[in-house]
Amino acid sequence: MSKGRLVTTIDLVAPPLVAVSLLATLFPVSRPSMAALHPWKIELLVSTVLLIFAALILWNRPDANLRKVKRSNSYIWVSLFFVLFLLWNAASVIWAYSPYSVLHHSFVWLSYLFFFLLALLYFERSRSISIVTSTFIWLCILIGSICLIDYISVPDFEILEGTLRRRYAKYAELLGTILPVVWMAAVYTRRKTGFLMITGVGAMGWLVVMLSLSKGAFIAGVAGFIVMAAGCFLFSHRAFRARIMTSFGVWLFLTIFVQATFSLFSPVPATADYISGAADTTRETSMMRVFTWNVSKQMFEDNWITGVGANNFGVSFNAARRSYREKYPDDKTIEYGEDYVVERAHNEPLQVAAELGIVGILLFTIPFLLIAFWTLRTFKNNHFRLSPMLWACIGGVSSFAVSSSVSSFSFRAVQNGVVFFLVLAIAVHELIKAMISIEIAEIRLPRQLTLHWAALAVFVILLIQTAFFSSRGAAEYLAIAAATKSDHEEAIKTYDLAFKLDPNYPSLMIHSAWRSELYGDSPAAVHKMRRSIDDGMGVPTTYSTLAKYQTNAGLPDDAEQTLIEAIHIFPRSVFLRTRLAVLLQISGKFTEAEVQLDAAANIDSRQAAGWYNLIQKGSLAAFLEAQTNKNAALPADLVPLSIVREYLDDTEKESGR
Repeated sequence: MSKGRLVTTIDLVAPPLVAVSLLATLFPVSRPSMAALHPWKIELLVSTVLLIFAALILWNRPDANLRKVKRSNSYIWVSLFFVLFLLWNAASVIWAYSPYSVLHHSFVWLSYLFFFLLALLYFERSRSISIVTSTFIWLCILIGSICLIDYISVPDFEILEGTLRRRYAKYAELLGTILPVVWMAAVYTRRKTGFLMITGVGAMGWLVVMLSLSKGAFIAGVAGFIVMAAGCFLFSHRAFRARIMTSFGVWLFLTIFVQATFSLFSPVPATADYISGAADTTRETSMMRVFTWNVSKQMFEDNWITGVGANNFGVSFNAARRSYREKYPDDKTIEYGEDYVVERAHNEPLQVAAELGIVGILLFTIPFLLIAFWTLRTFKNNHFRLSPMLWACIGGVSSFAVSSSVSSFSFRAVQNGVVFFLVLAIAVHELIKAMISIEIAEIRLPRQLTLHWAALAVFVILLIQTAFFSSRGAAEYLAIAAATKSDHEEAIKTYDLAFKLDPNYPSLMIHSAWRSELYGDSPAAVHKMRRSIDDGMGVPTTYSTLAKYQTNAGLPDDAEQTLIEAIHIFPRSVFLRTRLAVLLQISGKFTEAEVQLDAAANIDSRQAAGWYNLIQKGSLAAFLEAQTNKNAALPADLVPLSIVREYLDDTEKESGR
């Protein structure tokens, strides 16, 4: 295949291929009941795509045209600080609790950097950004079609509301980042039919953002569109203004129409209803974020120089939570997310600071500040004018920044990071085009043989990266196989093999511990459950289960210490204090038990009475007593509800109630 034909083929095949890879989690595949701590599917697909690109570069050695590229000092410094941030990520393997989490995060950021640099080189060679805008259009079409099918076919929105919100919230952030570029691509299209078609695709993408019911993504998207429209209208070429204002008018009409229609005439609430509180009066998700931010700040304060290590936020959260509770003993905040494993800070800069310390957050922030300074300088040098596409990129980056301040996804969801760096590459390309000749020059890359060896080195790195993510996928599918095995020994061996492939998969130990306990090996169950908790699965449910295994293994004192340890982390957990009180009563320590019961009652007396009845008497007796005693909560009203099932009577477990 000739090089010209190869480039044409890549232009046609790459956009849908990359789009499908980034949307992989929307397609149904088998998965275990407890997934891996860190995702791997899209990471593996993205790594494979990059591996294919690297192989093509090796096969078609760079010619003389590619060896001449434009550069500026700003571009070099931006790239350098991204590389330094990546190296600091990787260096944290030295002090992090989980080195595999560090490797995961480093490989993900390596993928971002490769996409960023590959896009810039491609733009320089082709003098066009169409391959990226085509990818964004494919993303909008695919995710829009899947989302509309889901909503049309949903039998009962109230039952599936949580599933739909979780399914599309992470992609709403992605769409908020790329949509300004998609809408601007419509403006750049010369033909009216092209303008209408791409605008329609952009409208479909914005509809998905609104149907995701994500408050943060919606507010971020609105901010991005306003930045783009205002910047283009006030500080761009007049020839584009008519189309830009037409596009903004279409977007504004769609936004108001959908919000009003869903709020007034549909059983599906509008995003505005969630923002106002009409569809979520508890505000629990917002309060959970505030509490998580407080604990994240404490994590940074405790490890402010180097942090806890890249991607080690989840495994370090309980230590920071305990430190925060000890530092602020009068904080009456309830234990939000008692049965939830907190893996992310819901604020990307805060999580970076907690994981990588002051050094990491500086290296993370500097390249973006350099781009902002570069943009302002170009804006001034070009008589306060920037291209409409650059304003679209600024809008997309602004949307991502707003969303990242409240989202748990951001750069932690690889699909979001990939599109962000593609938008950033377009912005840098537009900045280079806008620079005056004195600020930019052509440089000649190293000779062809050197480039070939560099491409080979990248290929090898990507091969290792792909193998790394493949091992995590293999571990998850081994977990599925182990769960279906009836033979105890075979199941344990399968879990052990999966854990060797992915040592950062603590939920494997939970299932393996359950198997060991089921077949009478309580000491092994204790060891495995302890390992799972230490590796990041420390919630009241797992602490309670560990205490049960320790009791069955003839270790009542260890069981007490386990629950005491849990209470230091979750001091306002009514369940844990009541659970410890019952255990103390069994051991004859009635005075100590009374202290715990009083503490639980001071937090919430109805919950304390309800939990005591459930643990001591069973679910049926607890239910009947709550019918006559309004000072005791019903089993169905106890928090966290996920633990209640453990104490259901056998007949209720069998009936699924």
